[in-house]
Amino acid sequence: MKRSTGQEISEMIDAFAGLRCLVVGDVMVDRYLTGVVSRQSPEAPVPILDLQNSDARLGGAANVALNLTDFCRSVSLCSILGSDEAAEDFRHLLEVSGIDGSALVTVPDRPTTVKTRLMDANGHLMRVDRESTAPISEETIALVQKRLHGLITSQSIDLVILQDYNKGLLQPTLIEGVLELCQESEIPVAVDPKFEHISAYQGVDLFKPNLVELEAILGDKIEPTQDALDQAALKLAKQLSYKRLLVTLSSAGIYYRSNAESAIIPAYPRQIRDVCGAGDTVIAIAALALASESSLPKIAQIANLAGGIVCEFPGVKAISRDLLAISTVGF
Repeated sequence: MKRSTGQEISEMIDAFAGLRCLVVGDVMVDRYLTGVVSRQSPEAPVPILDLQNSDARLGGAANVALNLTDFCRSVSLCSILGSDEAAEDFRHLLEVSGIDGSALVTVPDRPTTVKTRLMDANGHLMRVDRESTAPISEETIALVQKRLHGLITSQSIDLVILQDYNKGLLQPTLIEGVLELCQESEIPVAVDPKFEHISAYQGVDLFKPNLVELEAILGDKIEPTQDALDQAALKLAKQLSYKRLLVTLSSAGIYYRSNAESAIIPAYPRQIRDVCGAGDTVIAIAALALASESSLPKIAQIANLAGGIVCEFPGVKAISRDLLAISTVGF
């Protein structure tokens, strides 16, 4: 397939500007403790990190929302938080980022998910998680649905992204309720799934697993080749009536399929430092391109480009207009 020119990608980016976007999914605080390792502990065979800096960032579905903020008119986020210090940190980060958190729901008996990464100049040393992955209660589902209904009916939402990190929010009842509401309002829905609750995503406009997730969904090992992915896409279609499929293939690029066509777009050559958060960038940019009515090949191209860019930075990095525009120079 013919690669889009830099001018064509710039025009796609410009088309995102008026969109109002809503992200629904599991959120978290990503904490980074960075420093220098120069010796081993005398107490155990582990390195000692001389702490030099600490940082907190929006994670999970909130990182998807963050990836949208530099491109569109407004971004809203619907999720659950605990009643704890991490929730306060999260709300502060959200406010600073300009993301609407009016649809967030507090669940007092549940911790806010926090992922703490210990890092030195060479990368990750350890990750410590504090979370609950238990399914949310029916009472919480009803409250989330009420917030969503109020947001969608009071604002002219152009796009909904469902981002599942398997932390208990996206239960079938909630998924089906969101899809029904979006279908009534003719709002396109893009999904970044885990392997659970797949049957609830019937009829979504864009379904974007990575290769490992697709293998888990289908229960098969899948080689990142055109023929193998075409067969996997057909098998998935028997479970799920998706309209468009994107499958991220890590260093092999991205695969796309609709009823009309399929192909693999190779990854752009670049210096990879950290793949954390790349999937969030891919679904954010792909969903924006979907809502602006781009063709599936162009959706895959710009999402593949954006996902690769953020891998050049340590830790989770959100894409920006400037980063994406600079990367199109010479196209």
